[in-house]
Amino acid sequence: PFHASLCLLEDECMVSLVSCLEVNGDLIYQAPNWNICSPEVPLSRIYVDQNRVGSAQDGASWDSAIRDLQDALAIADPGDSVWVAAGTYFPTKTADRSISFVLEDNIQLFGGFNGSEISLLHRDIYAHPTILSGNIGMLEDSTDNSYHVVECIDCSHHTKLNGLVIEKGQGVDGAIQ
Repeated sequence: PFHASLCLLEDECMVSLVSCLEVNGDLIYQAPNWNICSPEVPLSRIYVDQNRVGSAQDGASWDSAIRDLQDALAIADPGDSVWVAAGTYFPTKTADRSISFVLEDNIQLFGGFNGSEISLLHRDIYAHPTILSGNIGMLEDSTDNSYHVVECIDCSHHTKLNGLVIEKGQGVDGAIQ
């Protein structure tokens, strides 16, 4: 026998009511716009905090957050979410203007954290701004900024950027990007 009910499902983007079906003790969720039911699969969350102190930097928690966003993006697999604490993050520590933050398809990048949250609902993107900045050169000279701050090539609607300020990219032709 199947038991159908409404339940509250918190995913990486929102809390919403979805149809829940229990089959032999396992919950199968069906969101309003899904065509098929699928079991909820736990995905990895990677924590980033450039101000975190300590030697452990595996990104498994705020206490062991990775300090460099590029390092976190390099280990993120499709379906993972990356939670980034407040601060200003640069795509490179060098003067190479071609380096940007590159998102792969189905990676979810979230900012606005103070570094203690356990839910997206707990963050405050206004009190704890997370800035991705292309200002890699001299502060007052925009001509040495990154060409692109964030790139996402062949990304689907499953790729997300949320709670982030993206600023100070400088395109080749002088256009802000």
